Amino acid sequence: MARQAGIEVANWRLLEAPAASGARQWLAMERFDTQGPDGRWHLHSACGLLDADFRLPSLDYADLIKASSLLCQSPAVGQMQFRRAVFNLFALNQDDHSKNWAFLQDDQGHWRPSPFYDVTFSPTPYGEHATAFAGFGKAPPRKAMQRLAAQANFAHWRQARAVIAEVLDSISGFGEIAKALGVRNDSIRLIQRQLEDVRLANRGLLVG
Repeated sequence: MARQAGIEVANWRLLEAPAASGARQWLAMERFDTQGPDGRWHLHSACGLLDADFRLPSLDYADLIKASSLLCQSPAVGQMQFRRAVFNLFALNQDDHSKNWAFLQDDQGHWRPSPFYDVTFSPTPYGEHATAFAGFGKAPPRKAMQRLAAQANFAHWRQARAVIAEVLDSISGFGEIAKALGVRNDSIRLIQRQLEDVRLANRGLLVG
């Protein structure tokens, strides 16, 4: 769904798991910090870069977007991180702590965000995101998201609103995708109910 929303993700596939493991399938992901048989990209997490404790909520998307734009020297990177933040909000990935954001550096010293990783349906026990949306742990009001959009270098709110609509469109296909991948029907129904709750709680972001 993230890829359909225009977000770069690592290559992945599902592997049949041995019966003794107790799992139906294993998720295999290609490492994105390697280049060829002998090369490695230098990787730095937001946790290490900003000294933001990943064990506790200690990061805000406003800070992440600003740091990303400055480190990568690209206004477009801010918009990229805004899109990822929106995906986490509507996909209910509340495990979006500072260790799950990283940057890669090439041999010329240029930085770029790593592919999106550790992205899954992950509601937390306390019901809020590890990374805040302009100070809000959940259901950020439109004004908060507008501040994030401005920080992310969108010229107009309608541009950011179009990104939100694109992300929502990708997430709306969850049921079909999950069924094709063999997810149990009861799990699909459980997740769909919570995704719909999140959509309704944040529907105000698509107007104004």
